[in-house]
Amino acid sequence: MKYNGFTLLETMFAFSIITMVIVTITPVAMKVKMEEAVLAERRNASSLINNELQAAISEPGVPVDKQIKGKNITLLINYSYKDNLLKVCGGWNNEKKKREQLCIYGYKEM
Repeated sequence: MKYNGFTLLETMFAFSIITMVIVTITPVAMKVKMEEAVLAERRNASSLINNELQAAISEPGVPVDKQIKGKNITLLINYSYKDNLLKVCGGWNNEKKKREQLCIYGYKEM
């Protein structure tokens, strides 16, 4: 008799190949998801810092350091002057629990 079907050995081999592919792809997908979250935080922080710079340029007087909250992020904003430029820096802890900082410069007439 001739059987035209899969044997148990062929099925187990195919299952092991599928399992290896899944085990290989899962950590890569998790890493991509983490990097995506870090980049989203950077975009959010950049937008918040830019908004703070624009507000500081348009308001009279010297701005005071402060803490602001955004979407899933808390920034510590520092203001300083360097060569007639207003420097606005924001620091935060990212999704990987690492400290990041971004600084933006703007011209403020005195």
